[in-house]
Amino acid sequence: MMREIRIYFEGDRKLRLGLGNFLSSVRERAKLRNIHWNLVASGPRSRAYRDFVDALSQHPNAFNILLVDAEEPVVHSPWEHLHRRKEDGWARPGAGDDQCHLMVQMMETWFLADVPALKDYYGNEFNENAIPKAGDIEGIEKKKIESALDEATRKTNKGKYHKTHHAPDLLSKVNVEKVRKAAPACERLYKVLNNWIDSEASNSDG
Repeated sequence: MMREIRIYFEGDRKLRLGLGNFLSSVRERAKLRNIHWNLVASGPRSRAYRDFVDALSQHPNAFNILLVDAEEPVVHSPWEHLHRRKEDGWARPGAGDDQCHLMVQMMETWFLADVPALKDYYGNEFNENAIPKAGDIEGIEKKKIESALDEATRKTNKGKYHKTHHAPDLLSKVNVEKVRKAAPACERLYKVLNNWIDSEASNSDG
C-alpha cells in the first residue's frame, strides 16, 4: 500500500512549484519516510473542493487535504467556515478536521509576514509603507491586502503584483518560519502534515 499525501489547492498550476518550495521541509520529511508527495493545482476553488471529494474515493489510502483561501475572517472550524460561507456552502464530505485547511484570509496574507522578502524581490521601488503593519495579519481583510500589494508594487520594474506571475517566486522566497509564527492557520497546516508523517513512520516501524 502506497503511503501518500495529496494536497488539493486552489490556484493556477504555476503555483505548484512555489507552494512545493514553501512546504519543502514537509516534503523532505515525507521523502525520508518513503511517503509519496503530490500537490494538485485545481484552478478555481470550487474545482479544488470537487477534486478533493473525488480523491476521497479514488485515493482512499492517501492523506487527502483541501487547501483554499478563507476569503474572509474565520470564526468557525475550517469545514464549518466553508459550509456557512454562502459563496461556497460546501458540505463536509466525510473527511476529518485535519483534512481541511484555510489560507487566512488569502494566500497573499503569508507574504505580509516577510516584508523584507517582498522588498528584495521587487527592488528599491517597492513601497513598504503601503503594507499594513497590523500584528494580526490574518485579521487583515482580503480587499485591503489586494490594494496594499497593488500600491506597494505598482512603481516597481516587475509591475503591480500578479498572482500567476509573481506568487510562485514569492512563495519560494518568503521565510517560512516567519509565516508560521505570524499566521496560525499556516502553522496548523505544518503541524498536521508533520504529525501525520511522524505517525505513519511510527506505524511502519512498529
